[in-house]
Formats: sequence, C-alpha cells, structure tokens
Amino acid sequence: MWTDTHLDAGLLTVTRQLVVDGWEVYEDAPRPMPAPVPSSWTSGTVEILRQHRA
Repeated sequence: MWTDTHLDAGLLTVTRQLVVDGWEVYEDAPRPMPAPVPSSWTSGTVEILRQHRA
C-alpha cells in the first residue's frame, strides 16, 4: 500500500502478506522476524513509483 512506501527514503515496509490455504487466499500480517527487513529501491525505481502514483 502507498501508506507502507517511503519514497523519500526509497524504502518499503511489508505490513501485510497474501496467504494461500488450500483454495482460499487471504491477507494476514507477515510472520514475525527477529528484526524488520526493509526493502530498498534504486533512484530509478523511486522515480517510476512517483510517476505511477501521480
């Protein structure tokens, strides 16, 4: 979601995941990890996301 993106910092925070259980698919919180793992982007990716969001 856009609320999970931090374009100025070039980061994404994963707060939801899709879970498949048999034929059912639902959203849930990600499994707990020892520490949050942010995903970082290149400046080109950030620019494309800015254009897409606009």
